Amino acid sequence: MIIGSPVYFFILKYTFNTRLFLLVGGVLALTWNSTWMIAIVHLFWRSRYVRTAAMFITGLEFSLVDKSMDLDYQNFPHRRFFKLTPIKKDVGQEVYKVRFEMLENQRRYVGLGWTGTTLPMERSHYTSTDFEFCCGDIEDFPFPNLVPFKPSSKSDWKWLDPWWEICKDDASGEDGWIYYDKTWGNPSREDSIHAYTRTRKLTRTAKVIITHNAYS
Repeated sequence: MIIGSPVYFFILKYTFNTRLFLLVGGVLALTWNSTWMIAIVHLFWRSRYVRTAAMFITGLEFSLVDKSMDLDYQNFPHRRFFKLTPIKKDVGQEVYKVRFEMLENQRRYVGLGWTGTTLPMERSHYTSTDFEFCCGDIEDFPFPNLVPFKPSSKSDWKWLDPWWEICKDDASGEDGWIYYDKTWGNPSREDSIHAYTRTRKLTRTAKVIITHNAYS
């Protein structure tokens, strides 16, 4: 068990006494799901050094990929978030139909129910289908920059769909949710007392007009 590791033995013997260790552990346990504690944990978890230290101390494996990267075309080498369909291509203008795809992930807490606040070491509230960070809030979804190396070009975006559409299939339930256990395993179409996490796929279509300056 993790609590019986040499690290905890060293902490109890040379750093904290048992009473102080239990006091700090109890405070953390009681406040772990509070708003300010979640904000602090997310802030520290952005650091690669913190995640590396957590891997060394616990023996568990955590992703070392930066989860706070900006939504930019350079961050989509495999176009994980969208699919481009050309509509028109001229010398000075390009028009594309863009289909965005992302996952909405939630975790259930005792007394709180389902919420978008997931644990720092797992997938965030909104991710790509590869579970990479997508956006913090669906209400302020940022369009990607399709011309990062052409400052003279501009992109004009317009949503074609009024809102995000929920994708449903044979593997999902009525509202598109797929339910999992606390470790995102054992998928099921139905909610149950053993389901602590869930995810569903959202899609939305937009149109982008890219205008190039002929004199650049």
